[in-house]
Amino acid sequence: MSQMYPSWRIHDLSDFIIESIDAGIILLDEEMRIVKWNSGMERLSGFSKDEVIGRKYFEVFPHLEPRFKEILVRVMETKSPHEINHYEHHTLRRGPIVINRRIYPLRDEHDVVRGVVIITEDITEKALLEEQLRRKSQKLEMKVRELKTVIEIVNAMQSTYRLEAILYIILTGITAGKGLGYNRAMLFLMSEDFKWLEGKMGIGPIDREEGFRIWEQIHEDTRSLREMVLEYNGEIENSPLNLAVREIRIPADRTDSPLIKAMSERRVIKWDRGDTDEYLHKLNLSNFVVLPILSYVEPLGVIVVDNIVTGEEIDEDSIDTLKLFATQVAMAIERSVLYQDLDRQIEKLKQANEEIRAAQEQLLYTERLATIGQMATNLAHEIRNPVSVIGGYARSVLKRMEDSDERRDFIQTIVEETDKLEELLRRNLDFIQPAELKLEEHEISSIISTAISLVRRECEDRDVRVHLSLDETSARIMADQYQLIYVLVQLVRNALQSMPQGGDIWVESRVSAEEETVRIEISDTGCGMSEEVLKRAFDPFFTTDKLRSGLGLTMVKKIIEDHKGRIEIKSEEGKGTTAIILLPLIREADSEG
Repeated sequence: MSQMYPSWRIHDLSDFIIESIDAGIILLDEEMRIVKWNSGMERLSGFSKDEVIGRKYFEVFPHLEPRFKEILVRVMETKSPHEINHYEHHTLRRGPIVINRRIYPLRDEHDVVRGVVIITEDITEKALLEEQLRRKSQKLEMKVRELKTVIEIVNAMQSTYRLEAILYIILTGITAGKGLGYNRAMLFLMSEDFKWLEGKMGIGPIDREEGFRIWEQIHEDTRSLREMVLEYNGEIENSPLNLAVREIRIPADRTDSPLIKAMSERRVIKWDRGDTDEYLHKLNLSNFVVLPILSYVEPLGVIVVDNIVTGEEIDEDSIDTLKLFATQVAMAIERSVLYQDLDRQIEKLKQANEEIRAAQEQLLYTERLATIGQMATNLAHEIRNPVSVIGGYARSVLKRMEDSDERRDFIQTIVEETDKLEELLRRNLDFIQPAELKLEEHEISSIISTAISLVRRECEDRDVRVHLSLDETSARIMADQYQLIYVLVQLVRNALQSMPQGGDIWVESRVSAEEETVRIEISDTGCGMSEEVLKRAFDPFFTTDKLRSGLGLTMVKKIIEDHKGRIEIKSEEGKGTTAIILLPLIREADSEG
């Protein structure tokens, strides 16, 4: 080649190539003196050729020692190239720029290193574009993550119609690290009369100190976002922030309040003026964002978001995400309110249906009683005549008998029993064709004893033992004794009917001075009643082999209720039955009057 081209031409050609390259090129000899310095390097560094040729490299760039010197020495010793990418270099005229440096060893024909070539490429614009692309990519990833979070929270909100659960899902989604990640979120809703904005729920620390205390606990939470938002267990109810939020009620006409203003103007308000009004000072709010929750008709409330712990500003992009979220929140709250209204309407319908059913049952009950009345009236008249004849005949015989006649006691018993039977017939007619009760003051123990004496022989005949345990106090009640005797006799006979093989009957009375009542219990060891039979025990005309008649218990219940008392029957098949009667005692004031 040297024969074809003179050496000076080859030298000129290499200089031409070096000068034509846009990148900065430097040639250093073995002593690191600058041998070549192209125009590209002049532009990058701000130094001309005349200023640097012949000078040592680190005299021109002293700030690059010692690290860059080590690299140059290593390239010459190892004969291997080296690259430094995305290096920030400070120039005299342009200030900081981003460069790539490639360093190559210069070897002669004997492979001896005679210096190095440093190629410097200005990639500032490229690096800037890459940084912009990286930031946009990060921003896009963040937006995608936020959108996924919003979708996940919205799906969770659709899983329930309970307002408290929806509010918890909303605020947890805003504050959870796996959600939107804000430090605090508070939710306020308008009252039903739209006169007040009321605090409903707050999630997060009440101040920075509490935030730092719970920081570690928050970061150790391994639950997924869905698990967090769906695990509402009421733990936040007593948190300081939640309690403070729930105390707040702001008049709807306080347009100077940022919360009311956001609703009335239907726009997001970014508050960075420090302290707020007297309603919000307990929340330690300083820099925060207020998002109105808007329906098509009227504002529903607001969400307040801040970063009280980190102090991180909420930028416009984040506000756009929160706006999207607030729209979904409004729909969820409206849906919850609609379902609550629907539940109330359903409950009203249920109550109305129950009232109709009760009225129908009462009508049927009344019709049955009317039928009973007619039948019982006829029956009572039919029975009364022969009873009157028997009683009259017995009284006539009794008058003619000598006191010493041994049959006198039997005739006397007939007279007394027919008198009682006539009185009971009269009382039954009074039940059917109501007459005023003949209430008189009586000792309850006396009434019970009388009733038991009337049925004791029947019990003995059926091999049934009667155990009497009466309260020892002289408890007195206002009662029609004949009607109460009828009640007790009827209940004992029902018990006898359930024990064809014999058994035991316990009759007990207990006085409760506090409740001002006397409690009478009649228990047996009979066959008991099923739930179905027990439910209909007081129905007119309802009867089974386990009940004495279809009329007795109906009359029993009416008599007790006429005495302002109540009766309850407890029974279990195979284990017996207990009738419980509660009657009011005579109060001292009544007795004195």
